[in-house]
Amino acid sequence: MVEAFTDPNIRRAAWAAVALSSFQQFCGINDIMFYSSVIFEKFFDPNTATLIIQAINFSSAVVAIPVINKFGRKPLLVITYSVCALSLLATAYCVKIENTTLELVFILVFIAAFEFGPGPITWAYMSEVCNDKGTSAATSVN
Repeated sequence: MVEAFTDPNIRRAAWAAVALSSFQQFCGINDIMFYSSVIFEKFFDPNTATLIIQAINFSSAVVAIPVINKFGRKPLLVITYSVCALSLLATAYCVKIENTTLELVFILVFIAAFEFGPGPITWAYMSEVCNDKGTSAATSVN
């Protein structure tokens, strides 16, 4: 794994893949997915909340495939990370003002944005630009 960061042929790609993997993990999607039943208990029963989240997760991932190929990885990453950040800020504001309906909407927007960008693009990037050593280094971070 050390070779991925010392080999001049793949060093930049390995660091970029590690950075993308780190950003993907720290963006907050795991918290929302793991605590979806708790987050949405004020709206639905836990099973319904999980079903809604997984339906949005799946449908966004399916729609993202042709969108990624059409618009490109880098512009989509910039746009979707921006949408993720703005939707999380808006969610925090909605929690503060106790507007539960908008809170739900912004969380679902966050999930959809994640599935258009950081979710699939990180894995596609790692497999395309890194050899086995770089991919294993980036995957170990993820």
